[in-house]
Amino acid sequence: MAEEETSRPDDELIRQLEEELKRVKVSDLLVQTLYTVSSLGYSRLGSESRDLEQAKLAIEAMRALVPVLSGAVPGEVISDFNQVTANMQLAYAKAVSAESTRPAASATLATPDNFDHVGQETSVAIGADGLGLITYWDGINGDLKVAHCTNISCSNSNTNIVDSAGGVGRYSSVTIGQDGLGLISYYDHANGDLKVAHCSNVACSGADVVTTVDLTGDDVGLYSSITIGADGLGLISYFDDTNDDLKVAHCTTVDCSGTADITPLDQTDAVGQFTSVTIGADGLGLISYYDDTNNDLKVAHCSNVACSSATAATVDAAGDVGSYTSLTTGADGLGLIS
Repeated sequence: MAEEETSRPDDELIRQLEEELKRVKVSDLLVQTLYTVSSLGYSRLGSESRDLEQAKLAIEAMRALVPVLSGAVPGEVISDFNQVTANMQLAYAKAVSAESTRPAASATLATPDNFDHVGQETSVAIGADGLGLITYWDGINGDLKVAHCTNISCSNSNTNIVDSAGGVGRYSSVTIGQDGLGLISYYDHANGDLKVAHCSNVACSGADVVTTVDLTGDDVGLYSSITIGADGLGLISYFDDTNDDLKVAHCTTVDCSGTADITPLDQTDAVGQFTSVTIGADGLGLISYYDDTNNDLKVAHCSNVACSSATAATVDAAGDVGSYTSLTTGADGLGLIS
């Protein structure tokens, strides 16, 4: 009997809620939602709880929902919400401007290697352990060296010699292979060759494989840049100083120990210095480089994963431009070159 009496108020409450829901209009719910969204959006623009991404999301929600209410609520309500949206957009623009002019946070500076004449022609990648891996040239001993950061800020690191064959290590470039280990391209200036070293572990305390990838001609392998292609294999761009050409080497194994596919991509006069390679949104290689004949910045877009051919174009021909290029792929999937 007591259980029956207890359940009656609950049943009555449910009935009342159902009656209330029958009277609620979708337009009323949307209006209440817009009030809530605008309030949250303004709060995320304040200095105490600033979150510009959330504020932008609130603005986009207002812009999407307000037009939906047209004809369903009085015109002055629409006007008020439009004014609120405009005010939020103005406040957002001011907040973004304030963020961009805010003094930059101080950087953590560290010296991984302080021996004489080390650290030239560096390259860095984030390893599978989430820590930095830096390659560089030891100019005194003619070695390729690596510094493996032991923390995220790289305030501490361990240094190792990867190749000490003598006269090696210039123009190094490092990426992380499909196996999670470092893959390094560099110039053997003693022999005029392009070489690749495959790290034996995540810290790259040594290399388990060192391969001469291109030894054709008297002088190849300068200004190398390496990335991992859509096929999981290394793709290397570099300068053939013997023939003044831009060349590409496509590794046929993960550690690049197999015979690589070598292709001259641009043989138009003297081209191919200061290369940089990345993989575009289409899964194909994109290479920026310097045209020494015309003093221009050029780009080559690979026609296939192995980059056995490419379409070359001049990107900037205003004056003497294009030296020391660096290339990446933006969030829109398009190349961005400095």
